[in-house]
Amino acid sequence: MDKRIRIYTASKLSEASRWRLLKEAWPEVEFTARWPFKHVEFVPDIHTFATVFWDHDLEDVNSSDGVLIYGEPDHKLRGALVEVGMALALGKFVIAVGDHEDYSTWQYHRNVYRVHDLEEAKLLLLTMSL
Repeated sequence: MDKRIRIYTASKLSEASRWRLLKEAWPEVEFTARWPFKHVEFVPDIHTFATVFWDHDLEDVNSSDGVLIYGEPDHKLRGALVEVGMALALGKFVIAVGDHEDYSTWQYHRNVYRVHDLEEAKLLLLTMSL
């Protein structure tokens, strides 16, 4: 039996609803990030909670097989880049979706896969789980 691949999703907070929809649409993938499901729209995005959020993010990246990063062209990625750095430092893989201007030289790291869109990312994840 193939195992479900565990993926942490990194993006702007405004993409939380996208991850919620994909969690339902991609039952073969285990989404590990808590932030789209338990933080956004439930806990205020203020400095009082930031330490807890970042602790959760590190725990969730660490418990994942890899990180899936996504950004719309007009998004300025910040926290998502920190999460990518966590993954690379932990020896995890990263899947970078699209050709975002914030994907700097780290996109050429040996643990980074580049894909065109989220459907290609899903196919890669399913292939990795074989």
